[in-house]
Amino acid sequence: MRYARVGQVLLTVLASCASTPGATPVSPTVASPSAAAGPPPASAASAVAIAVPPAVTAASVTTPPPPAAPSTDSSAASAAAAASNGPTFFGAIDVGGKGIKAFVFKLVQASDCSPPGTSGSVPLPCVYGEPIFSSEAVTTLTSSAIGKKFSAQGIDDAATATAMLLDKMKEAATQKAVSPNYFIAASSGVAEFENKDDLKAAVEAKTKMPLNFVDAAAEAEGGLLSFAPHDPEILDTAFSVDIGSTNTKVGCMISRTFGAAELPYGTVTLRQAVPPATDYKAALRTFLKGTVEPEYVADQNKIPCIQSRPIAYFIGGASWAAATFTHPEMATCSFVPLTLRELDDFIHRIENGTWRRDPHDVRQTCPTDGHNADPSRADRRRVMDRYSENDLLAGISILRLILAKSNPDAKAYFARKGNYIYGWAIKHYKDARFDSGHQK
Repeated sequence: MRYARVGQVLLTVLASCASTPGATPVSPTVASPSAAAGPPPASAASAVAIAVPPAVTAASVTTPPPPAAPSTDSSAASAAAAASNGPTFFGAIDVGGKGIKAFVFKLVQASDCSPPGTSGSVPLPCVYGEPIFSSEAVTTLTSSAIGKKFSAQGIDDAATATAMLLDKMKEAATQKAVSPNYFIAASSGVAEFENKDDLKAAVEAKTKMPLNFVDAAAEAEGGLLSFAPHDPEILDTAFSVDIGSTNTKVGCMISRTFGAAELPYGTVTLRQAVPPATDYKAALRTFLKGTVEPEYVADQNKIPCIQSRPIAYFIGGASWAAATFTHPEMATCSFVPLTLRELDDFIHRIENGTWRRDPHDVRQTCPTDGHNADPSRADRRRVMDRYSENDLLAGISILRLILAKSNPDAKAYFARKGNYIYGWAIKHYKDARFDSGHQK
C-alpha cells in the first residue's frame, strides 16, 4: 500500500453568490481543464457559490504544464452564464482501467440533506453532482495490458472511446443548451502504468484536449467531497473507500487535512494477481489471507483514523454491485447500508453460482420516477454485463476485507452519488456556481 498526504483544505460553504463570473480552475495537482465555448445555460435556476479548497500537491505525481488559455468565445460564454445566474455545468470524461465514463453535470448544494449518522430518518447527501447526460464504454485498456504496460490495442481502444464519448457529450450539451467546462481525467490506477504517456498522446491526438492524470490521494479526497457535507465535524467521523478496477483508495479527513493510502489491488488487478489454479475461489481466499490482508493491516498505522471512525463510505463499481445485489429494494436510495453479514452472504452466492437469480416482489423504499416499478432490474443486468464472476468476487472480497480490518463496528454505506469526478470539479473550479436543490 502506498501512502500520501494532501494539503489542508478549506471546507466552508458560502451562502452568497460568486463574485467572479464563470468557473475558473485552480492550479491543480494535474493540468487544469479548459473551458469549451457554447451557448449559456438556458435555465435561470438559482445558484449558490461554494468555497473550494486550494490545490493539493503530491510528491508522487508530476504536474504537467497547464493547457492553453481559454478562447475569447469561451470567456464570453462564461460571462453570459454568470449573467444568467444559473449553475456552472461540466463535461467530464473519466478514463478508468475497465471502462470510460462521460458526464455532463451540474453541482448541487442541497438544503434538505441528512447524511448518515445525523438526525435525518432517510440519509440524503448535502453536495452532489447531478448529471443531465451520461454514457460509458467498456474498453480493453487494462485487460489487454501486459504487466504494467498498456498494449497498443488497449491504448487505441481507450483513445477511440474517449473521442466518441466527447462527441456525445458535446451533442448532448448542444441539445440541452448548456455550455460546460470540459475536462478529461485518468484515474490513479491508470496513471501508474509505465507507458501512460503513450495513452496521453493518443487521447490528446484524438480529442484535442489535455488528459489529466489524478493521483490516488486526490482521487480518494475527490470521492469523499463529492457527496459528504463539507462540515469538519461530520467529515471527521468517517472514512472513505473507493474500489476501482486497478487499485483501492482509503482515506479520512483529520482537522481539514486528508490522509490517504492506496492498496494496489482492484477488481481486475486482484484477479490477475491470484496465482493460476484449478480452483480460483480457493486461490483467491489464500492470496487475500496471505498477501493482501497483511499489507493492508501493516499500513493502517499510516492512517490510524480508519480504525476508529464510526462511519464508512464506499464508492466504486464493486460497492455499487454489492449494494445492487444485497439491497435491490434500495435502487434509488442515496445511501445503501452494507454489513459484513450481507457481504459474506453475497460472496457465498457468487461462489455457489446463485447470485444471478432475480429476487421476487421487489418494492422500492426510496422515491422512484414512477415509470419503473423495479429499477434494480436494470442495475443487476448492468453488473452482470460489466463484471466477470471472478472480477466481481475479487472486488467484493476487497470490500469485505477493508471493512473487517478497519473498524468492523463501523456503519458502512454505499454512497450512490459519490464520484471523484464531481469532487475534482468542486476542488479545482474555485468559482463554480452550485444549484440549490431539494431531494424530498
